Amino acid sequence: MKNFIHAYVDEEQLDSWIASLHPADWKRDINHCLVTIYFSFEQQKLALRLSSHIQTKVPIAQVIGCSSAGEIAFGTVFTNSIIISISIQE
Repeated sequence: MKNFIHAYVDEEQLDSWIASLHPADWKRDINHCLVTIYFSFEQQKLALRLSSHIQTKVPIAQVIGCSSAGEIAFGTVFTNSIIISISIQE
């Protein structure tokens, strides 16, 4: 299993990050893809919109959301943020 983490800033950076993972190649190599969006309560509307956006970019993914009081990534606790995790099983 491979895991990839992204601290959301804007859609342009999100799209660049997803493209750098080469999702077009995943259909033939991936058995399962799970995208988890961790978000603060204040970010729930944006997280819902991002869920749909990510689904269009990575159609093979199952996208789920998880609200939190602090999002952890890169050894740091973020608040009022969105962290996106992509886990793929080859």
